[in-house]
Amino acid sequence: MKDDLLRFYTIEHVLLMVVAIALITVGYSKSKKSATDANKFGAVARFYLVGLILILGSIPWPFRDLGAGWF
Repeated sequence: MKDDLLRFYTIEHVLLMVVAIALITVGYSKSKKSATDANKFGAVARFYLVGLILILGSIPWPFRDLGAGWF
């Protein structure tokens, strides 16, 4: 896929959002199964942070030159 805009919206955006949602779900499940509170909060923090980074990375920001502006 040579067209950056088409590749981003058809592959990268969708794939990263699905992976982020899956990681957040796994983190939530692991926190429910943990025995101590420290392990629960640690699992949630790690998985949610990675999910947040993936979500922020897959947003079509204006500085990425994907054809979209702020408005």
